[in-house]
Amino acid sequence: MERTRRHEQGQAVTAVAITAVLVLVGAALSIVYSFGRVSSEASKIQSGADAAALAGAQQVREEAHGKIISSLHSHHSHWSCGDGQGRASSFAARNDTRIVRYCYYPLADRVEVTVRSDFVTKTGQQEEATAVAETGRRLDGCVVVEIPGSTVGYETTADCGDIEVRVFVDTSGNATLISPPGHIKDEFEVTLRE
Repeated sequence: MERTRRHEQGQAVTAVAITAVLVLVGAALSIVYSFGRVSSEASKIQSGADAAALAGAQQVREEAHGKIISSLHSHHSHWSCGDGQGRASSFAARNDTRIVRYCYYPLADRVEVTVRSDFVTKTGQQEEATAVAETGRRLDGCVVVEIPGSTVGYETTADCGDIEVRVFVDTSGNATLISPPGHIKDEFEVTLRE
């Protein structure tokens, strides 16, 4: 009888120990799962910011040819803070985020984007992430290198920030862009700034 009681007590202690181990393992797995979910959500939000910044910089690159033409005709810079924002917004949305701050700084060669998640995260709120992309070129209004005393049209260059383009200047002094769009696009190297 005594032996049976000790045997039953031993089984009870073993059962309690196994239960305690299972509870601890379950708690550890729950913590790992929660951490993984928070990490996954943060990664998704950062991906939205990165994609938006790169897309904005890419749109700036693709629109550079037209902006340079406008600058040559008006002798002013046609770059603005909102350049590239349309495509950036589209790419942010593809990653379940939306842009809350966006600006392209042509003289600094920076596309800065902050996005907010469209979903409530494990922290109980919508989170934000920021990213910066570069086009590889600082841009400004175009300045034509004039050839004094010319009575006929001539070819020369124009400096548009870090990009030099070929232009034709007619007898009235109006400059026409000669550099093809592909040549101008090749001047850029869009990257994400770390």
